[in-house]
Amino acid sequence: MHPFVPQYHGMVEMEGKDYFKLTDVQIPFNQKTLHLMDVKMGVRCYEEGEIEDATPRADLYERMYQIAPSELSFSERSEEKITKLRWMTFRDRESSTNTLGFRIDGIRTCSELRRLTELYSTRSPEATMEAFRSFLPSAADCKRIPPRDLAAGLLDRLVSMRLALSRSAVFAQHEFIGTTLFFMADASSGRSDVWILDFGVTQPSEGPLKHNVPWSQGNHEDGFFIGLDNLIKQWRQMIQEGQWR
Repeated sequence: MHPFVPQYHGMVEMEGKDYFKLTDVQIPFNQKTLHLMDVKMGVRCYEEGEIEDATPRADLYERMYQIAPSELSFSERSEEKITKLRWMTFRDRESSTNTLGFRIDGIRTCSELRRLTELYSTRSPEATMEAFRSFLPSAADCKRIPPRDLAAGLLDRLVSMRLALSRSAVFAQHEFIGTTLFFMADASSGRSDVWILDFGVTQPSEGPLKHNVPWSQGNHEDGFFIGLDNLIKQWRQMIQEGQWR
């Protein structure tokens, strides 16, 4: 996994919380022309242990109220609190997490910033591919190589990542929940890259995981390969179709 994970520099404490300190993977890019995309991997984004956590939370109620107030029940509106499981299962169900094994959590380009409130219901393969196209710099903005070549570089990186992870004993022996693929594409330099980030809830599994089978309670499968295989399929299809902004 080493070529696809930023270098680890220990733990740091900020405002009473512990964080991993990792190499800044954006350093090689021109920040003024860099496009970024956050893709959350897996068929679920909550730990199995959270199923038992029934603590109602006001902050999660507020987040759900801002995104989809009609989804809240009468009792939830009265209490103005929901559990973390309620929030996470809603997020997974409304997005492409359950069906495609990934979801797009954020896109930042030179001209716009698209957050969860806009992207949470991006669910169909057609919708996710359109979001990928919107992440790539336009043909007019690309100074050195066309959008197709940027997309091809990202696809090559995903394919190499898939092969490396399939051979990794570390990957086989761990449950990856809430892990992100961080996409970068630079319109001015023609550089692109993808890194694996967010390991806050990564944990060892009792036995080897396949990562490519559906999750059922107790099997601890995360569906990472389901998402990665669908990403590869969609980026390959985009390149074949050749439709760019």
